[in-house]
Amino acid sequence: MPQNATPRVDLTPQQALAVEQLVLGATVVNAATAAGVSRETVHRWSREDWAFQAAVNRARHELQDAMERRLLALADRAMANVAEAVESGNLKASLTVLKGLGVLSGVQPGLCSDDPALLAEEAELRALADKSNRRLRRLTASL
Repeated sequence: MPQNATPRVDLTPQQALAVEQLVLGATVVNAATAAGVSRETVHRWSREDWAFQAAVNRARHELQDAMERRLLALADRAMANVAEAVESGNLKASLTVLKGLGVLSGVQPGLCSDDPALLAEEAELRALADKSNRRLRRLTASL
């Protein structure tokens, strides 16, 4: 996690450690081991604890922001390299960069919310939609 990360006052020390490990790329098992809890506990936090989910999302936002700042600092040099590659006829390098930025697909990667209330509301809406879909399937099956 970045050094200037937002404090995790709404989490237990174990949860804060698990968040840090997950964001750094650890598996659930390794994050659980580092936090001194079972993998089932980390899975439960990930499914049911909105503050934990929000903290993971917030930490991912912060990490992404830090990476974007570093990449922006290199943007001038990268653009010069791309321009040189295009001017010299190396179209593959140019297409690779455009693809990596999502320009060619037209789809930008998204991040989940870091607001616990919004996560809870979205989960409730998904549950209602699932319930409605189950009812609809039962009704259509009886026709």
